[in-house]
Amino acid sequence: MSGTVRRLYAFFAERAPARVYVTYAVLWVLALEGALALVEPGDARWMLGVPTLAEIGTVWLALLFIRVVDEQKDLGYDREHNPGRPLPRGSITVRELRLAMAVIAAAGIALTVWRSPLLTGWLLLDLAYICFLVGLERWSRSVRDGIFRNLAVSYPVQALLSGHVWLSYRDATGAGPHWSAAVPVLLCACVFLHFEFARKTSHRVTPGATLYSNAIGTRGSVGLTVGCALAA
Repeated sequence: MSGTVRRLYAFFAERAPARVYVTYAVLWVLALEGALALVEPGDARWMLGVPTLAEIGTVWLALLFIRVVDEQKDLGYDREHNPGRPLPRGSITVRELRLAMAVIAAAGIALTVWRSPLLTGWLLLDLAYICFLVGLERWSRSVRDGIFRNLAVSYPVQALLSGHVWLSYRDATGAGPHWSAAVPVLLCACVFLHFEFARKTSHRVTPGATLYSNAIGTRGSVGLTVGCALAA
């Protein structure tokens, strides 16, 4: 067991470093909850407290879960294009990653169940959808190989997490549902898509690589990247 813990620690240090993933979770939750506090009407007062810290932890765990699932889902692709990553090079096993998934899910439940059953159910829905995508990509070649189709079916994972942050904000402040909440959620969507398009854009065609620039050209991919930033 101690060997498994060491290997998982090394895996997360390499593939999901805290300086990136914790920062991402902190900024995502604070930006979205802060924006909700600014745009939503009513007397609800938001402040940094235990519920917000718990939500940051929940989002961070969900991001780790996504990373672990993606490593397994992309194993065939990584063996060809990224053989130096932990799973294809054999420094971690699928069984160990699935153990990590179970531990992450249990920790996420622990961070939500005391706040609201709805938050727990919403988190489990998101984690279940992440796992569903693995089967969908294996079943559907068009989803697996079509980068824009793949984005269309995988983006709901991020949207569900933004919804979870919104529900957490409502639970902590007592705010009711209001259409203005859509604005910060759309803001987060545009920021995420900006990053998504930017990281999969190249100035040259790379055969077999999952790049948006392969599908629509460098100019088109850069246009989407800049367009999402301007929309945000």
